[in-house]
Amino acid sequence: MDFKTFHQPVLVPHLLSNFNLNNNAIVVDATLGFAGHATAILNSYPNVHYIGFDKDPMAIDVSKQRCQGFPNVDIIQATFSSIPTALNERCITPTHVLFDLGVSSYQIDQSDRGFTFQRD
Repeated sequence: MDFKTFHQPVLVPHLLSNFNLNNNAIVVDATLGFAGHATAILNSYPNVHYIGFDKDPMAIDVSKQRCQGFPNVDIIQATFSSIPTALNERCITPTHVLFDLGVSSYQIDQSDRGFTFQRD
């Protein structure tokens, strides 16, 4: 699968320069999507413990493939409302939380995803 065809987050340089990460960070990504932010962070800080949440099964599958080289990644299929419970069950207290609440170009481009205004 060619991951370049999926949404590429445009604010990665700003995220990396302003998120004040280090290799001991515990990052919770509430909107994992196709793991664009995850892979950027993990490539720069490979020892970060990264916990990504997404409700979409397709996004979960893609993210698992993209993050398979990083053993310190947990990918959880769940909604926003379940994040506190999931973290409590794992005794995880994050140092950083990322919410990217935008819509990806992939969601808009694919009419079967339900977000497009370009097609039926």
